[in-house]
Amino acid sequence: MSSAHLREEKNCLNCGATVAGKYCQECGQENLEPAENTWHLIRHFMEDFTHFDGKFLGSLKFLLFKPGYLSQEYLMGRRARYLHPVRMYVFISAVFFLLFFSLLSPGRNKSGTHTTRKIVDQIDDSISTDSKLQKDLAANHIKLTRGYTPDDTLAKVNVEGVLTMHQYDSQQHTLPLLRRDGFVKRYFTRKGIAFHEMSKNPEALREKQKEVMHHAIPEVFFLSLPFFALALKLLYIRRKKYTYAAHAIFSLHFFSAAFIIWLPVVIALHYFSTGWLYFAGFVSIMVYLYLAMKRFYAQGGAKTSLKYILLGMIMGILFIFVSIIVVVDAMMRLVSS
Repeated sequence: MSSAHLREEKNCLNCGATVAGKYCQECGQENLEPAENTWHLIRHFMEDFTHFDGKFLGSLKFLLFKPGYLSQEYLMGRRARYLHPVRMYVFISAVFFLLFFSLLSPGRNKSGTHTTRKIVDQIDDSISTDSKLQKDLAANHIKLTRGYTPDDTLAKVNVEGVLTMHQYDSQQHTLPLLRRDGFVKRYFTRKGIAFHEMSKNPEALREKQKEVMHHAIPEVFFLSLPFFALALKLLYIRRKKYTYAAHAIFSLHFFSAAFIIWLPVVIALHYFSTGWLYFAGFVSIMVYLYLAMKRFYAQGGAKTSLKYILLGMIMGILFIFVSIIVVVDAMMRLVSS
């Protein structure tokens, strides 16, 4: 509790309302003297931290060992004793990705088993220099810009002899306005030339691709969350009491739990690489999801199992779709960097 003195005045300094007691009944601000010394600031920090810490640890216990319980409590209106789902998700995801980037960043692996490279390679294979996706992107760039055939590759990007960005821009400036490339054609042409210039150093390009893709992983999870809630809404559309917001709360709790469950796997992969780590982490998360759905939506095993399978199928497709969007965006940023 703060040791600052209460104000004699009864007007709230925050909202101007009349204060009947220690706290303003309109905005909740404590009616204290505004001047604070260093000791008061330290006390406030410790009080806020321990309050957060107490709520977090209490919520964490139920999050991990009673799947779906926190979402159930939130839906019933019992919220003050638990950490808010959004704050929980932000805090847990921040800690998870901080350790993820610290331990499994490209080229960093204490055990020397190249675990990190294997993880990034699984993502990067789809956009490697000689991969099908990159060839298709190259072909689409070329088709959209100069009408080349799909068999062309990035190495053949050539606008009437132009091989560099400077040459292309110079050529465009020499043409009459009506004969210059439009916005879309100019955009894809410049991207194609940039890819061509970067491909002159394949090893450096590949390393840069890995770095960009490595940092795109959080975006995939963040963008997948609202789709996950939408899929639940569709599966439980006949359960009127479960609004989209309720499904979003469930999704936040599930993603938070998934990060915590996967955290030991990330730490272990920093030291050694074995297939059972991936399998154990994946199975644990899937079992958790089933138990959480069964508790929160309060349906029998048969219905829960069916919707659980359908959810997996829907999210598999959506996850691929979101990943493609993030991959394309990451590659565009790679060329622009």
